[in-house]
Amino acid sequence: MSETRESGDYRETQEIELKLLLLQSPDHSVFWRIPHLLQGLQSTPVADMLVSTYYDTPDHGLLQRGYTYRVRRESTGWMATVKGLGTVEGGLHRREEWNTPLPEGQPDLTLLEDEKIRSVLTKLTDNQPLVPLMTTRFQRTQAIWQHSSGTRVELALDEGFIEAETEKMPINELELELKEGSSLVLLELGEHISRHMAVVPGDKSKFHRGLEMLGLTSASLSKKTCAPKKSLLIKEQANSSTLAQIIPKVLEEGYADIINGFQNLYHEPEMPEHLHQLRVSLRRFRSLISFLRPALNQAQAEVLQTSLQRWSNQWSPLREVDVMAVHFGEFVNEFESAGTSKAAPLLQALMDQQMALARQPLYDSLRKGEMTTRLLACWRQMKELSVDDDMGNRLFADFGEKRLRRWVKRFETKGRCTGLKDIQQLHRLRIQGKKIRYVMEILSPALPDIPRKTVKTMKKLQNLLGELHDVHCEMKHMHHWVSNHPADVELMRQAGRYEGWQHQREITLNHKLERFWKKTSASI
Repeated sequence: MSETRESGDYRETQEIELKLLLLQSPDHSVFWRIPHLLQGLQSTPVADMLVSTYYDTPDHGLLQRGYTYRVRRESTGWMATVKGLGTVEGGLHRREEWNTPLPEGQPDLTLLEDEKIRSVLTKLTDNQPLVPLMTTRFQRTQAIWQHSSGTRVELALDEGFIEAETEKMPINELELELKEGSSLVLLELGEHISRHMAVVPGDKSKFHRGLEMLGLTSASLSKKTCAPKKSLLIKEQANSSTLAQIIPKVLEEGYADIINGFQNLYHEPEMPEHLHQLRVSLRRFRSLISFLRPALNQAQAEVLQTSLQRWSNQWSPLREVDVMAVHFGEFVNEFESAGTSKAAPLLQALMDQQMALARQPLYDSLRKGEMTTRLLACWRQMKELSVDDDMGNRLFADFGEKRLRRWVKRFETKGRCTGLKDIQQLHRLRIQGKKIRYVMEILSPALPDIPRKTVKTMKKLQNLLGELHDVHCEMKHMHHWVSNHPADVELMRQAGRYEGWQHQREITLNHKLERFWKKTSASI
C-alpha cells in the first residue's frame, strides 16, 4: 500500500490508484510495449485469475457505514480485504484498506489482523451473518513499473465480469496503484498510456458498479459517511493561512469541477448542457489561475493556461451550434403559435443535419479517448503548479482582498470609458467582468467581505452582450449552410424568414442594452 498513518484511534492504510476504463479490448502485445511504460517495467507481466466475493449483513450494515468486506481467491491463497468507500476524482481513487490472509474462503471478521478495525466492524455487524452481495471474476495481468524519481506503481490489466444476482457486467479496465512515491506520477503515466490506447477515467469501482446492478447505491450515498466533502475555503482558514497553504486546496477544488464536467459529458454526450458546463468549468479555472498568477510559478502557470484554453476553444464552434439550436426552436415556436402551420420545415431539416455533423467530432473524440489525454495532461500540470517562494508566506486573505478590489476598480474604470457603440470594447469588458464574477463565486467562502454590487451589473451586461454575440454567430452559420443550396427557392424563402426574425431579435437586444447602459454606466 502507498501510505500508512494514524486516523482517530486506529491505524489505517490508504490505497491510491488511477482507474482507466478501456474502450476496446486490449492487445497485450501492444499495451506492454508502450514506450514510456516499457522503459520503467521492473518485472515481466504475470497473469492470474482472481475471484472475489463481497459480503455484507442482510440489512447492509457495512455499506451504510462506508465499508466493504471482500474475500478474494488469489494464486497464493485466500485474502480478506476491508475498504472504506473513500473519494473518487476523475478516476483517481483514495480509500482506506486493511488486508488479512484467510485459511479458507469463508468470511470471518474475527480473523482481521488489525484490532481496531476488527472491533469497529464487529460492532457494526452486531453478530449478524455475512451474506454474499456480488462476485467478480477476472483475469489480472500485472507488473511493477518504476519512475526515474523512484515512484513505484503496480499496473493491473483486468478482463472479466461482475456477477450480481442473475446479471453480468463486463470488466475491461486498467488500474495503476501507487506503491511508493508521488500520485503525480500516476497522472503522468496515465497520460502516456492514453496517447496509445482509448481510455477514460473510471469514476466507479467494480464494487460500486455491482451496487448499481443491485440498485443499492442510494443506500450508501445517503449516509453521512459518504456525504460530499465541505469546501476547504472557510473564512477562518483564509484569515490565518498563507498562500502556500491555501492555493493547492483552491486549485484541487477548482479542478474537481472540470473532472465532474468531463464525467457528465462522457456518460451523456448527447446532452448539450454537459459540454457547456465543462467549458464553463474550464473558463472558471482559467480565471482562477489568472487571479492567482502573481503568487504562482509563471512558467508553469503559462503552460497550464495554454492547455486549458486550447481544450476549451476546441469545442467553441459546437457550443455555438448548440445555442443556435435553442434559438432556432424559439423561432419555430413563435411562428407556429402565430398560426403558421410549419415555419421552416426545410430549414429545420438543414439545421438537424448540421447539428448531427457538428456533434460527431465530439462523439469521436470521446470514443477514441482523446479528451482523456487532455484531462490528465491538464490535471498533471495543475498538480505541478507551485507557489512562488517570495509570495508563499503572505496571508491568503490579504492577497485575495487587495487583488480582487483592484480587478473590480479596473472594471469600473473601463466601464466609465466605454461607449455603447464600441462593440469590441464592450466585448472585452464582458470578458473582464466574467472573470471577476467567476473568481468571486469560487472564493466567496474565503473572502466574504468583498462588495458584490458590481456582480449584478457584470452578469446583466454579460448576458446582453452574449446574446448579441449569439445573433451574429448564428446568422454567419446559417448564411454558410444555405449558400450551399442556391437553387432551392423554398429553402431560401424560409432562410429569409429566419434572418428577419434574427434581425428583430438583434434590434430588441440593442434597445435593452441601451436602456441598461444609460441606467447603470453612470454608477459603474
